[in-house]
Amino acid sequence: MSVMIEVYYPKPADSQREALISECIADHAGKVTYREDVSKETICLTAEFTTWENADAAMTALQTDGEHVEGPSAYGGN
Repeated sequence: MSVMIEVYYPKPADSQREALISECIADHAGKVTYREDVSKETICLTAEFTTWENADAAMTALQTDGEHVEGPSAYGGN
């Protein structure tokens, strides 16, 4: 089982912002695995981690930077 977080930000797309988010996630042993235009106004980046602790640490760091983060939550099978 993996653990995931989702990071939402308002459009327009911002490659620099996404790079910083991805770097923070990587610093906590995670990886952005999916990018989605969830509405006309919002982009969502999904990141996966192998441990709850890493996902929680990334969520805290991103929220400290002002990002809107949902999760962590369990993802996938056993």
